[in-house]
Amino acid sequence: MSFLIISEFLGEIIVKLNSVLSILLAFVCLAASAAGQSSIGYAHDQNGSLNVMAISDANGLPVSGAFVSVARHFNSMLVPVAYDYTAYGRSHFSLAAGIYDVNVSKQGLKSAFFNDVNVVSGSDTNIVARLADSNDLLADRNFGTLIVWANDMNANKRLSVTVTVYVGAGQVVGFSSPDGTIPATFRLSPGAYKMKVEKGGFSTYSAMISISAGRDTNVEVLLAPAAGDNCSDSDVTAQYPDGRNIFAKGSVTGTRALYNPYTDYCQGNSVAEYYCHLTSIGDVSLDIIPCPNGCVDGACNAAPVVVPADQNGTLNVLVKYDSNSAQISGARVRLSWFDGNVLRLAYMFSNNFGLASMNLGPGQYDLNVSKQGFIGSLLSDVNVASARDTNVTVSLKPVQVQNGSLRVFVVDWSSSAPIPNARVSVKNPQGALLFSKTTDANGTAVFDGILPPAAYNVEVVYQNYEPSAGMILVQPGLWSALGFSMKPNVLPIKLSLVADLNSANENRAGTWGIFRPGIGNANKIPNDWHWKAILTLDKARAIKSITMKHNVYGEGWSTAWNTMAYGKYLYPLVVLKDLNQLNTAYGQSFGPYSNGTLVLDLYGQVETGRFYGGTLTVAFTDGNSVSAKVPVSRTVPISKQQ
Repeated sequence: MSFLIISEFLGEIIVKLNSVLSILLAFVCLAASAAGQSSIGYAHDQNGSLNVMAISDANGLPVSGAFVSVARHFNSMLVPVAYDYTAYGRSHFSLAAGIYDVNVSKQGLKSAFFNDVNVVSGSDTNIVARLADSNDLLADRNFGTLIVWANDMNANKRLSVTVTVYVGAGQVVGFSSPDGTIPATFRLSPGAYKMKVEKGGFSTYSAMISISAGRDTNVEVLLAPAAGDNCSDSDVTAQYPDGRNIFAKGSVTGTRALYNPYTDYCQGNSVAEYYCHLTSIGDVSLDIIPCPNGCVDGACNAAPVVVPADQNGTLNVLVKYDSNSAQISGARVRLSWFDGNVLRLAYMFSNNFGLASMNLGPGQYDLNVSKQGFIGSLLSDVNVASARDTNVTVSLKPVQVQNGSLRVFVVDWSSSAPIPNARVSVKNPQGALLFSKTTDANGTAVFDGILPPAAYNVEVVYQNYEPSAGMILVQPGLWSALGFSMKPNVLPIKLSLVADLNSANENRAGTWGIFRPGIGNANKIPNDWHWKAILTLDKARAIKSITMKHNVYGEGWSTAWNTMAYGKYLYPLVVLKDLNQLNTAYGQSFGPYSNGTLVLDLYGQVETGRFYGGTLTVAFTDGNSVSAKVPVSRTVPISKQQ
C-alpha cells in the first residue's frame, strides 16, 4: 500500500505541513488563552512595530477576521510568538527586533506567506497581504511525494522536527506535527534532492533522496540526542529549581540557543520568562507568565503599584453579539497607547457578564477586541478621562465555520490506470464510519462540502486488490486531495514438487559414499541417472535431505547418510543448482532459500539398467517434507545402449 498526499502549489513545490503549522500556531495560542496568557506584543523600549493589512485580491477591500500568525526561528525551530485576527483588515504587533515569518489566512481564501520579515527597533514594518480566492486542487502525476517521519533513537517515539529540502539554489522547509504523528510532507518534481532533518537537542540528519513521478518516498529518520550541550539560568535557586522566578530579572545561556544571553523582559502585564528546557542538551525555552501586580524591568511586582485615584479613569468595555444583546465572555481586549515614544500594551478579558474593566491614566487608547470564533473589532482613539468612567460597547460577529471538501483518486499501482467502483470510506480517528462512496470511471470519489474541519482516516477497498489507507487534514472552505495507488492481491504460493528423469549420459556420482564420478558396483556402468526436480517453496526454508526411492526392490539414492530403502543403505544423491554442486558428503543440508521456484539437478549411480519410476522426497529442517511421484522412463545409459 502507498498513498500520495496532494496539496496546493507553492511554485513547483508543495509543503503540506503549512496546514500543520497553522494547527501548531492555533494549539499554542489556545494553550496561552487557556492559561490566561497572551503571546502578542512586547512592551519594552527596543521593540519595533509590525503592521499587517489584509485586503481582497478581487476588489481591494479590507478583509476582517483573517488569522495572522507570527513565528520566529529559535534553536533551529520555527516557534510561534504572536497571533491576532484582523479588524477592518488591520492587525498590529509590537515585537522585539529580529527576523520573522508571517502567515495570513482566512477560510475560503488563499493564504499569504511572508518569509524573513525584518522588524527594526523603533520603526514600523508594514505588510499588505492580498488574499485571493482558493482554487480547486487537481491531480497531477508529474510530481512525487516525500514523506518524512522522525523518531527518538533512544525513547522509541515520534519527534516533531524541521525538515529542509534543498531545491536548486533555494530550499523549502516543512514541519511535522507537535507530537510527531503527522509527518512533514513535500510535493516535488522527479529528481535527486539533499534533505536535512533537525530538532533542538538532537543530532542533525542529512541525506540524498530520490523522488519518482507519481510515487511516495517514505523516509524514517532516527535522531540521537546530542552530546556535550548545557544550559545555565541565573534564576535557579532552591526555591525556584526550574529557574522560572517571575520576581527576578534573570538571564539564560544555552549552547544550543540561537542568541545568547536571553534576558527576562516585560510584555504588557506579563513577564517573558526564559528558562532551561533541558539543561543537559542546552535548550532555552520561553514562557509568557501573567504578573498579578504588573511587570517592571523584566520582573513581576511583588506588591500592587498604587496610583493616586484622582489621576486614573476607568475604561469599561462591554462585549456582546452583533445580532442580539447576549454578552460574550472570555473576549480579549488589547489596549495600546504611546508613553512618550514608547508603545505600551495592556490586556484584559471580559467576564461572565461580557464586561472588561481597567483603571487607566488619562489619554487616548486603541482597542482591539477579539475571541476565537469571532471576527475581531478595532476601536481607535478611545478617550479615558481622569476620575471618570468611559463606557464602550463592542459587537462581535461569529465566524461561520465552513465545511471542507475532499477529492480521492484511486489508480492501479503498476499501470497508473484509474480504478472505478472502488469503495472509499471516510472515518474519524476513532474508526467510526462517517461517509462512504465509490469511485467513478476516472477513479475519483468526491466529498464536496460535507466534511467539518478535522483530521480523517480514509480507507479504500477494491476486489482482488490490497486494501489501502491514509490520513488527511481537511481545512475549512478548502479542497483537500488524497491519492492511492493500489496493488493487486498476490495469490499465496503453495509448497509443491515435480520431477522426472532427464537423461543418463553423465558421470557425477558413484556407489556408497562417493559424491564424485564413479562406476556401478556390479554392472560397472559409469553413467548416472539425471533427474530434474522443480521445487516451489511457500516460504523461506532450508533443505535437510533429498531422497529418491526406486520402485525396483533394493534401490535408492539420498543425501542423508543413514537413509535406507528396502532395508539397505542408499547410494549418494549428488545435488546441483545452477551447475554448482551443493554436496560432497552424506548429511549436508542446503539453503535456506526464499519463497519461489527452485530448480535442482539430481544425479545417482545407475544399478539397474532401466528406471521404473519412483518417489522423490525433500525433507526440510523445520520438520516438514514434500514428495512427488517420478514417472517411468524409457531413457537408458549410453553404455547400456551399446
